[in-house]
Formats: sequence, structure tokens, C-alpha cells
Amino acid sequence: MQDICSYSQKFVVTIYDIDFCGNLKLSSILNYFQEVATRHAMILKIDYHSLIKVNEFWVLSRTCAKIERYPKLGDEITVVTYPITPRLIDCDRDYYILDKNNEVLIRGVSKWLILDSNTHKIKKVNPNYFEGLNFNDKRAVENPDWKVEQIEDMEEIYKNKVRLDDIDFNKHMNNAKYANCVFNAFSLEDALNKKIKAFSINYLSEMMYEKEYAVKRHYKNKYNAIFEIDCDNKPAFRTQIWFDEK
Repeated sequence: MQDICSYSQKFVVTIYDIDFCGNLKLSSILNYFQEVATRHAMILKIDYHSLIKVNEFWVLSRTCAKIERYPKLGDEITVVTYPITPRLIDCDRDYYILDKNNEVLIRGVSKWLILDSNTHKIKKVNPNYFEGLNFNDKRAVENPDWKVEQIEDMEEIYKNKVRLDDIDFNKHMNNAKYANCVFNAFSLEDALNKKIKAFSINYLSEMMYEKEYAVKRHYKNKYNAIFEIDCDNKPAFRTQIWFDEK
């Protein structure tokens, strides 16, 4: 039996990973998650280039994370990932971001789907992709808030268009780019005086190159906000963010 309990990779927090207040950006967290997931998928031969040969590709459906402590500029961190036993139509993958002493900084969980590259419809997970593999089913986040509620009459903050720098191999907006859109919809007070302590993300539909979109915001209370990105008159992305004082 092949042991695929986990895959890990070391990084150093660079100036590009932090915002103007020195906090690790939401998009940077998602990029770390995406990087180790991609590397691990390559080892398992279930990466984009392997699956596209059979007209399939992975899409990220949902992500949740809890931030216990932020790394600082120049800190060495280790990002660990491992897959959870796959189900019929989705596969979960968990993450830890650790400091140099292997203490947990950030915990994350994610849910992935396989789409047909021609129809973009969801397909059942091929059990042969994971045949003979061991799984670690200990969750990094217990009982995650997978679904972000829909809010009517949200406040529109700004509009934009999907650019070349936003799209990935699948020719739709990359998952971390949505996070940059959300950060630009923060109030200045939030950016200056608060830090994200947890978030839940729902990826609802694809946004393709040159599509126009609107970024909206709704505060449930001072420390709890929902952000939504609408495209083609429907939600494409929704996230709930829990803040704490800096």
C-alpha cells in the first residue's frame, strides 16, 4: 500500500504575501493551499495535465479556514496537505500551515469536484484514481461552516472585469483571485483595525475571461461580514469572514 498521508512544502513569507498592514493576505493563504494541493496531485498523477487527457479537471468548490496566529514577513512556514477518503462526487483535502517549531498557525479544509472539460458538468469521482492508497481522515477543522448563506439586497461596492492575469489553466478566474476582489471590498476601518480569524468560501459558478462582475458586501455585525461576487446575473462566489481586533 502506498502511504499518501500527507505532502508538505516549506515557504518563506515574502513582501508579496502580506497586505499594506503586514498581515498575510487571504489570497496568499489560498495560494499556499493551492500550491501544495497541486504538487501532491502531480505526485499522485491526478493533476490537471493528467486528468485533461481524459477530458476532466478539478475545480475547487468550498474552502474553510481558521487562523490561530499570523506568520510575519520573513518567517519560514511549512504547509501540509492530505486528502480525505473520496466520496461519490466530491473529494475533501485538508491543510495546516505550521511555524518553524511545527506549531499550527492556520487550519484549512477544502472540497473539490471533477468536471467534464467539454460540458463543464460534474462527474462522479473515478475510484481508480485512488486505488490502493491510504487516507488520513482526521480533519484539520472539525464541523466546518461549508455553506455561506445568501443575503438579499447586499450593498454593491464596485464593478470590474475578469482580466488575463486572473485566469488559470481552465480559462476561468483562479480561486485566489476572488479573494483579492473581496479584500478590495473591505472598508478601510476593517483593513486597518481588524484581522481575519476565520473564513468560509463557496465557489458557485465560473467567471470566464472578460466577464463583468460586481462585488457586494453585507455586515451581519461588526465582526462578521458576507461578501458576494455576481456575474451574469447570478452569484459566482460567496464568502463569510469573521474578524477580530488586531
